[in-house]
Amino acid sequence: MKTNQVTIKDIAKLSGYSINTVSRALNGNGYVSKQAKQKILEVAKNIGYYKDRTALSLRQKKTKIIGVIIVDNSNPFYADVLSGVEDAAYEKGFETILVNSYRDPEREKKAVIKMIERRVDGLIITSTQQNWELLLSAKQKTNVVVVGSHYRGLKSVRPDDQKIGYIATKYLVQMGHRNIVMFNSLPEKFTSQFRQKGYQLAMEEAGLRSHIINSAEGFENSYERFKEFFQEKNSRKFTAVLCYNDIFAYAVIKIAKDLKIDVPNQLSVMGIDDLVFSAIIDPPLTTVHIDRRELGKLAFLSVIGENNAEETVIDVHLVERSSVARKTSV
Repeated sequence: MKTNQVTIKDIAKLSGYSINTVSRALNGNGYVSKQAKQKILEVAKNIGYYKDRTALSLRQKKTKIIGVIIVDNSNPFYADVLSGVEDAAYEKGFETILVNSYRDPEREKKAVIKMIERRVDGLIITSTQQNWELLLSAKQKTNVVVVGSHYRGLKSVRPDDQKIGYIATKYLVQMGHRNIVMFNSLPEKFTSQFRQKGYQLAMEEAGLRSHIINSAEGFENSYERFKEFFQEKNSRKFTAVLCYNDIFAYAVIKIAKDLKIDVPNQLSVMGIDDLVFSAIIDPPLTTVHIDRRELGKLAFLSVIGENNAEETVIDVHLVERSSVARKTSV
């Protein structure tokens, strides 16, 4: 008997039980004696029966599938967020469908439409921030949760980005640095804006002047941008750099080594994220820890309705390592 031809009727015939009893045993609905259930499940296994999940979802009007759209799951930050989503989904008996948008708004748009067409029970997205109206429209069809940014009318889960920029900058100031440059991502990004606010607030409190440079995300982009910065007049006056994320910090450390600049004694480098590689690079990176798996878990709980807050903000903390040195002379 071919696997794709096996039906509940076949199991009923071979087991000697009624179709209704077999259905209850297979779906875990209603009472079935232990002996009957054991025999039915054994018969189902032996003849290669698999549930028709499509038919089941049509009857229940639920797919038990959550769509996840990630800007780039090769980035360790988003890979960890995805792991958090998948772990929480597994515990609750859900499945996930993953699509990478690669930070392309058009790909993201097509992915959102695809998820709605698949009738997913919820959508978790790390957004390019250029399809808000589409996401608001998608909310009429399914639950939508944004990770890492926020837009009015949509549920979101994110780290406290303003606190991130503030505590990182304040630490550099406390370590004696007065010329601190922020190496930020693109200015239109939600995360960039709030981390910059924190940086500027700490600089203002210390009576210091802010200096910000921007780059598209990714190691290669940030490497080239900071290399350009180092070629600018007076760029060497800065003794510390606050990087948008750990990957930006890796690029800065690589450039510094290429140019024979000592990190941290000539240039202190601060990251944000606390990726797994940050503890093992040379020098180990001082950074701000974000619990990416917790972001994913909370996003999942939000999308299935177990967290009803419109905006969930998780706390962060500083991790001291060796990439920042105390500046003894001002």
